Amino acid sequence: MLTASGGPFRGRTRDELDDVTPEEALAHPTWSHGAEDHDRLGDAREQGPRGDRGALPLRRRRTTGSRSSSTRRRSCTALVRFRDGAAIAHLGYPDMRVPISYALTYPDARRRPVPPLELHGTLEFHEPDTETFPMLALAREAGERGGTYPCVYNAANEVAVAAFLEGRIRLPRASPPLVRTSLGASTARPRATSTSCVEADRSARRDAGAGAREWR
Repeated sequence: MLTASGGPFRGRTRDELDDVTPEEALAHPTWSHGAEDHDRLGDAREQGPRGDRGALPLRRRRTTGSRSSSTRRRSCTALVRFRDGAAIAHLGYPDMRVPISYALTYPDARRRPVPPLELHGTLEFHEPDTETFPMLALAREAGERGGTYPCVYNAANEVAVAAFLEGRIRLPRASPPLVRTSLGASTARPRATSTSCVEADRSARRDAGAGAREWR
């Protein structure tokens, strides 16, 4: 199970997101991802397009909302469930220095410049609100389709992000339809190769760009 913090709009309804600004979307309470931060409305790409995560098929993965009630920060990043009903959770501070250091030093496990995790307080879990944050469901759909569909999702999403940051579309009314239309119009390949991914990316950006212009 992968966890999602819900970003700066956790707890809001779909109607309450109609007039959000880029500044509000980028004001994540835990992480700082720059211009891509608004996609964390559903932490969508973490669970959908990366369909090759390990060897675990997408149908055996779930996404749940999680946040620490003591710090209001997400400290549970993932859980693994076992057949006996037990679960093992990975807990840690939301500090990007940790995964970056893993990538730079793998396979060595070196000391990281972060303090030991404070365990006071409780963790809250909740089902993701895919009605308010439909990008999560679209990401999963792309992952289940496989092939180059994740490339289509990613490209269309980046076009939507750029259009939103430039003030040309609103969230959440325009972004999901742009991605959904691109997924429907795509001639995605069942097998992802470097060539087919580049082609899918280019086609999706063209389709999403045309759609964004219609939303002006």
